[in-house]
Amino acid sequence: MTSLTRWNPAAMTLIVPLMIASAILNQQRSADLLLWGQIASIGAVVAAAVITLGTFPDAHWPRLAVGITVALRLIRLGVATEAVVLAYTVAVGALFCAAGAVVLVARPRLVYRQLIVITALCAPVMFLQASGIGGAASQSLRTDLHGDERIESTPALFVGEGAITITTLQARPAGLFSSNNTLSFVMMFVVAAHVARARRAAAGWRDVVVLSVVVLAMAKILFLGLVVALAYMAVTRGAAGRLRALQMAVLTAGLIAIYAYLLPAFFVYNTGADLLMRNLQFRLIDLALASGIPALVEQALDAPADILEMVTDPTLGHQSGYAGIITIVPLIAALAIALLPVFVRGWRYVSRERPAWRDLVALNLLALVMVPLITSFLSAVFLWFMAGAALLPLLVVAEPRFAALFDETDHFGAPVA
Repeated sequence: MTSLTRWNPAAMTLIVPLMIASAILNQQRSADLLLWGQIASIGAVVAAAVITLGTFPDAHWPRLAVGITVALRLIRLGVATEAVVLAYTVAVGALFCAAGAVVLVARPRLVYRQLIVITALCAPVMFLQASGIGGAASQSLRTDLHGDERIESTPALFVGEGAITITTLQARPAGLFSSNNTLSFVMMFVVAAHVARARRAAAGWRDVVVLSVVVLAMAKILFLGLVVALAYMAVTRGAAGRLRALQMAVLTAGLIAIYAYLLPAFFVYNTGADLLMRNLQFRLIDLALASGIPALVEQALDAPADILEMVTDPTLGHQSGYAGIITIVPLIAALAIALLPVFVRGWRYVSRERPAWRDLVALNLLALVMVPLITSFLSAVFLWFMAGAALLPLLVVAEPRFAALFDETDHFGAPVA
């Protein structure tokens, strides 16, 4: 396994782009794009395997994790039962969690810069999509169509409320991603990574890029994630943190004002109380039905017919990620309680010995908790890769060799952005 160590730098460099490419292309309708999506998906699994095996060549658990993942992936090709798919999801999730922890310890600057590049590429595309300047061509990767919806694009720049037929696809752009939900999912972790590294006294271009995408996406969960991250910064970093959080909050407000000036119709639509309540209804009703609790189910069934139709449509999946796991909440709670002492022990080590990673762990943990509010992303390997940072305290205790990785990191001290 020591021969794999020389491939580690390449695997660490490629794994994030491969995961993002897989997330985009595997949602497309074109057979050619789907093929490339599968190639990217396999490439990401190979990269994760190389990273874990090459980093811990003498340990047995990486071989076991890789072996189980490969075996289940092959079995899934012939026997795609629910149990096999679930087992593969757990196995590949564990593999990417371990690989993510390794990369986010050894190459945090690399991952951050790659996430910023992806965000910077999305920003202008999102403006073209929302304004209508880019036409339908700018929405060519979009696949989150419902029913008879078509990809349409109309001029929206400086167009007021009532003077445009609003479509969700245009009002909620997705950049390079296939849906606004997927963009929001990735951006939750981008915001976490950015705030974790935002230690310079003055705001910079990266702030503008990240916050512009948050504003253009107009996703309530992203605004919630940003508020939580800035609150964390203000509470944990003293006066400097409060000033930095205030700068980012003021910049966000300014970008929202620019959005309202340029796209007034979409601003009214996206900030309306009706849309907020409707989105909240979708998720609460989905959660109530999934709970199986008679009283909650009975109340949910009294919801408007159009909402019930969408929530119960099996082709659309769950509106809330938590609805998909509500039946195993007792198991998750028991596991969390059992692992809490180990997590606390690892957290103390990170806080005391490796404080540069403390904010990354905390903010990724907060993002991990909030992401299921969007929808279910349990099968997305990017989720488990970023969970490697959130669960780093557990992994540090379970694998003491992580200490050597901290000493070989690429950021040399406190991260900055």
